[in-house]
Amino acid sequence: MTPTRCFGLAAAGSIAQLTEQARRAEQIGFDVVVLPDHLGVAAPLPSLIPVADAAPSLRVGNLVLDAPF
Repeated sequence: MTPTRCFGLAAAGSIAQLTEQARRAEQIGFDVVVLPDHLGVAAPLPSLIPVADAAPSLRVGNLVLDAPF
């Protein structure tokens, strides 16, 4: 059985920066892009939509959701 490898990227920045990072990650063979939820960065859930649209072969998700913030 061949081991499964998954390469991921934790990204942050503006929507334009996130979509560019996602496109680049897709081109070089990453499998997953996750976004943090913390003060000072864009909210992850709305940001995931343009990221997923920009790089459709990547799986996208959030690292955590900081509900108290």
